[in-house]
Amino acid sequence: MDKSVVSHLGSLLMLRIEEDERETLVDKFADTINKIATIEELTTKQISPTYQVTGLTNIFQEATSPTSSLTVKEALQNANHVDRGLFLHEGAYRNE
Repeated sequence: MDKSVVSHLGSLLMLRIEEDERETLVDKFADTINKIATIEELTTKQISPTYQVTGLTNIFQEATSPTSSLTVKEALQNANHVDRGLFLHEGAYRNE
């Protein structure tokens, strides 16, 4: 992991990463990669795959009082760009 990789990742994510942030991110990414490598060394043959580890099921938030929603006009009042009652924004990906 080096500054050029961090710069490349920033470019892919369309994030501007300042020079002083790059060194910090190099260290943090390297630490994360090392932790993942440690986890990969664990023997997990007898561990069942799961996506949920708390054991909770069918948990829903109960409404304690009636709630109201914004009108379309209220929701869009500060939007920079609107089309047919929808927010418009730049795409997340560039076509290169």
